[in-house]
Amino acid sequence: MYGHLEPHVPLELHGLRKETVLRDPFFRLDCYSTSDCPDRSPVLVVPPLSGHCSWLIRDVVASLAFEGPVCLLDWVNPRFVSEHAGPFGLEASFRAVEQCINASGPETAVIGICQGAVTVLMAAGRCAANQSSPTPRKLVLIGGPIDPFSSPRKDAYINPSTLRALVKMSLVAVPWPYPGRGRIVFPLALRALALAGYACFGVPVPGPFRDNFLRQFGASDPFIPFHEVYATLVDLHGAWLLETLEKVFADPPMEGLWREPWVASGALAGTDIVAIEGELDDIAPPGQTAAALTLCASSKAARENPVIPGAGHFDLFSGPLWQDRVAPIVRDALHS
Repeated sequence: MYGHLEPHVPLELHGLRKETVLRDPFFRLDCYSTSDCPDRSPVLVVPPLSGHCSWLIRDVVASLAFEGPVCLLDWVNPRFVSEHAGPFGLEASFRAVEQCINASGPETAVIGICQGAVTVLMAAGRCAANQSSPTPRKLVLIGGPIDPFSSPRKDAYINPSTLRALVKMSLVAVPWPYPGRGRIVFPLALRALALAGYACFGVPVPGPFRDNFLRQFGASDPFIPFHEVYATLVDLHGAWLLETLEKVFADPPMEGLWREPWVASGALAGTDIVAIEGELDDIAPPGQTAAALTLCASSKAARENPVIPGAGHFDLFSGPLWQDRVAPIVRDALHS
């Protein structure tokens, strides 16, 4: 049931310096910069809790760190988190991003990628409503399921309640000798099987996913094939996964998850929000991320929804389309 844990490939190979500014049992906040890094407010990048290592979004960090400091929230694999650290659910992920926003300081811009867009939007809203916390000046949400019901996936043929029951049956305890022994997780071996099934459907069909598998991954590291990055996996916290399936995908989030006081009060009315989507994204189809703009309607700050033609999900944060089409939009959003 347990598989081999692929190691991180350090971003230091890009010529970046790394400093750990915050350490927690469940995550680490690393700040990347260059020796001649411009004096700008940091950018906080929040990767998804999707079962992938944060290595999956290294193109984002490597691209932006040459223009200013980039802080990367790096989730710790649950198998290495002692049970004494307590449980980790959806609320704990929100609090983790809030801590990182506080640690990054005032005037921070925050990028949330894939499922990380959900945690970023919630944490930023709560920080904005809390006058003792810094409010992010800009949010960039990339391919995230803010409202999966607004534009359902074409392959969403499994009832979410059934999926939740199947996942619950698949949860296991981390075995000895890992430090997290006893912690309940969705193991990376099963995650690998799920991703292999997705790849079997995706690779034979002409489109972005097939293109990524057949070409080298990332302009900055042409020697690392996409399939190796795609298969770099970690376990998922069982409690977090079940709560996410229930509150984000099973129950309409606009009627539950997003019924927060900060939404009603318009706490993010003064924060610029850019929701970037891919035309061919089959994981978070166009409309799901744009729901954030409806949720946080404002006449005071920028609200933008660029849809990248021909882009699939992984193109939004990796490879040539990221470099050529998405990164310029992100740079403009961050530095305008």
